[in-house]
Amino acid sequence: MRIITIILVFTFALIGCKSDKTAEQKKVVETASKDLKSAYKTLDGEFIHVDTAAVLKVRNKLYGVTMNDFALEAIEKSDALKTNDYDVINVTVQAEINPNTEPEGWDEIVTIKSLDKVYKPQLKEETKVLKYSSKKTE
Repeated sequence: MRIITIILVFTFALIGCKSDKTAEQKKVVETASKDLKSAYKTLDGEFIHVDTAAVLKVRNKLYGVTMNDFALEAIEKSDALKTNDYDVINVTVQAEINPNTEPEGWDEIVTIKSLDKVYKPQLKEETKVLKYSSKKTE
């Protein structure tokens, strides 16, 4: 009976230690994610890609996009969602904004550090205009 008790205590100790490591690893991942979000700006805007260039439009401001792995991922995901070349793809990214050092291009350049979300294009509804008249002949 004493051996069974020792085995059970040992088993529970192992299980308890294993779950503590998992909880610690989860906290480390959550902390790293929070650090990434606090280190860079969250930008919500329209991602536009043409040939070898990309632009991010946030409100009324345009940013050139540095072509890194995250930009290429955004291009790939947005192209998969487009139904035609004129679809606007909205994205949410964590990015670093820097002044453009090149003589040509946008005033500021965005370097995407994390691609958080890529949204499907909004379906455009046609607006019908009805004309009402007080005249009986129309």
